[in-house]
Amino acid sequence: RPSMDGIGQAFSGLMALNGEKEPSAPLVSKPGICDYLTGLYAMWAALMGVYHAQKTGEGDVIDVSQYESCLRVQGYGPLMYTTTGEQLKRTGNKEATYAGIDVFECKDGNYCVVQVSGRPAAKAIAALLGLDDEEHFIEGRPTLNGTPQGDRLDGAIKAFCLERMPDEVETQLKAIGVACAPINNYEMLMSNPHVIARNDFVEWYDEASEQTLKGVAVLPPVKNNPGQIWLRNWVKTMRTFWKSSDTRTKRSRQCMPRERLERRNNYMDFSFTEEQELLAENLVEFMDREYPESLIKECDEQKIFPVEA
Repeated sequence: RPSMDGIGQAFSGLMALNGEKEPSAPLVSKPGICDYLTGLYAMWAALMGVYHAQKTGEGDVIDVSQYESCLRVQGYGPLMYTTTGEQLKRTGNKEATYAGIDVFECKDGNYCVVQVSGRPAAKAIAALLGLDDEEHFIEGRPTLNGTPQGDRLDGAIKAFCLERMPDEVETQLKAIGVACAPINNYEMLMSNPHVIARNDFVEWYDEASEQTLKGVAVLPPVKNNPGQIWLRNWVKTMRTFWKSSDTRTKRSRQCMPRERLERRNNYMDFSFTEEQELLAENLVEFMDREYPESLIKECDEQKIFPVEA
């Protein structure tokens, strides 16, 4: 059946958990996390298949679906339903069970996320906010939503944040061991010293637009074999890459260190089957017919995608 990111989120039940309380409509997570999750699960499964092939010489079949990737990340929700029959309710930004976990507005109109989790954090924030006049907070007991203590805790955090800038809230709560972070936009994120120190944004030259771009680096960083961004005009790349299995094998050899290539060839066969050869030939024919070089050149000059032409 046709599926896109939002379809996977909806069918899996993930959307039913996101958004404000009913009767508000469920919300789709943005940007599309379902596609990323599906890709990550496919990668992990493929790596397990490679490891298994190295040890046994046998391959495997991986069946990855969008909705199952979103289903697997729903925490205790599915198990709670199968054991109690209770569906998790949407709670907006508030945590479903405990107070002290929410989005709070700050003095400048920006927001911070505060998460009071664990007894040490509960005791510390109670002392900071002047709540240590009540035995519940002195002992650092879990504070539930909808209780007098929960309302008091959330109200005190709200007042605390409204009197301070986001960086002040973060600094003071971090000092006492309470998890907190401002909700960054891209400008705030890219100017953050921690993000700069970790080189999370890098530059590369894009052949399609013929300009230098800046975006997110290959993450997570790997010390001895760091990832690199390799980006070319996607239509030209597809046409070249799929010309034949010989070309594909040659390209993989050119991009791979000799020792790694030798290890790979000991247990993996990258030659095309007859069906794959037919698919490659049909793809090349399709690309030549639907996206001729003249069209690609015109799109490059106008800086538009072929689908928009």
